[in-house]
Amino acid sequence: MMPRSAVFMLSVILHGAHSLQAQTASHLRPRILNVRTQPPIMSTPQKLEMVDDETFEEAVVAASATQPVIVDWFEEWCGPCKLVEPLLAELHAAGSVKVLKAKPASTAEFRAWLEKQSKRYKIHGLPMCIAFVNGKPMSTTLMGRFSAVQLDALAKSAVHAVRGAAASPTRVVASPIMLEQDEEDAADAWEDLAL
Repeated sequence: MMPRSAVFMLSVILHGAHSLQAQTASHLRPRILNVRTQPPIMSTPQKLEMVDDETFEEAVVAASATQPVIVDWFEEWCGPCKLVEPLLAELHAAGSVKVLKAKPASTAEFRAWLEKQSKRYKIHGLPMCIAFVNGKPMSTTLMGRFSAVQLDALAKSAVHAVRGAAASPTRVVASPIMLEQDEEDAADAWEDLAL
């Protein structure tokens, strides 16, 4: 016969094993999902216009005289290209900058023209964004996965370059992130004035 303490310990162990089995089994049972039809959290970004060898002079070079143009080189299989596409669509929808997309395979002449401008514009990786102002590429480019802040900085410098050439003192906002930064700058300016 077993002592009482051993029986008690055995019952505690068995009870613990049973509750562990019940918890494990509940995780293995299929759960019924409550599927509702809800609108998507993010709206579907609008498709950006494509540019190729036949259209780049008009759509990029000529158009950049009045409005900055950012060209995004991409491919369908490129994961980072898909990640930055909503950022580019949002920037284009804001209206301060025209955003176009280009595939390296269909832009051989365009890429050759870029390389004549400078060797630094050779498309080495995807995605690659180049801003155009007054018919020429800007010195700053974005390559690989980039953030909204980096894209806004590129857009803001491009817009300022076009505005500076036109000597227009208008307020520039390319996207909601830039709007937030402008509000922070304004708050800092008010604090400086108060001192």
